[in-house]
Amino acid sequence: AGPFAPRAGRPVMLVLSGTWTGSVKVVRSLDGGTTKTGLTAGGAPWGLFTGNACEPVWDESEAAATLYLDVTLTSGSLTYRMGQ
Repeated sequence: AGPFAPRAGRPVMLVLSGTWTGSVKVVRSLDGGTTKTGLTAGGAPWGLFTGNACEPVWDESEAAATLYLDVTLTSGSLTYRMGQ
């Protein structure tokens, strides 16, 4: 899902809800979505979810960056929202 073009200097909020199993990973691109890279913090995976959430996931500093959700559902129904 995406792209979402965040404004620099403001946290990006992610809301995941529903009854679902699987995973949701926030990924970032600098080339319009051709190449997507998973987020990390201190070298460890960041922005990876296996349940409902409502939290800030990223604070972008590059104007060309876009964010996407890489969703893998094994069952159920997921509702998502990414915003600032």
